[in-house]
Amino acid sequence: MNIKIPSLFGLKKTNRDFKNKETWGKNQFNSSFPASLCCYLASKGLEANYLSIQKGTFCPALITIEEVFGISANSDDLYFAFESQHTPYQKYVIGALPRTDLVIQRESTGECLSALEVKLTALPDNTTCHFRMSLININHALGLNLLQYLNLKLKILFLAVVKIC
Repeated sequence: MNIKIPSLFGLKKTNRDFKNKETWGKNQFNSSFPASLCCYLASKGLEANYLSIQKGTFCPALITIEEVFGISANSDDLYFAFESQHTPYQKYVIGALPRTDLVIQRESTGECLSALEVKLTALPDNTTCHFRMSLININHALGLNLLQYLNLKLKILFLAVVKIC
């Protein structure tokens, strides 16, 4: 009899153990699921919605998951390091470097390829559903920790991928 091991699509090498109940809870699933969804999109040859901010204006486009991750989503060398430090930014920070929701690494070398702040959210939500869409502040969804990374050009992944330039 084959025993199925709990997992999410595409997350073959990761520091998360999907056999643990806690891994499926809100605090971990909210970053694991979007990463898995990215792997699924890549497996189907689909691109993600991409928002960049250029000269203070949101610019919608499409981006491949390989561009987001910095490596092919089906690479045997892909490693998902959740709640980890993106060490290339340490030289820009005095003190402790905050953890990043997801650091994409090359498993063979430990090289950090991409740092992603992952937000699984819906806008409007229960606190903003009565507002006009133009009044919804995106910072409400992204949170304060993200603001520490804005000058580090960190990619942000939620239903669309957002890169702060």
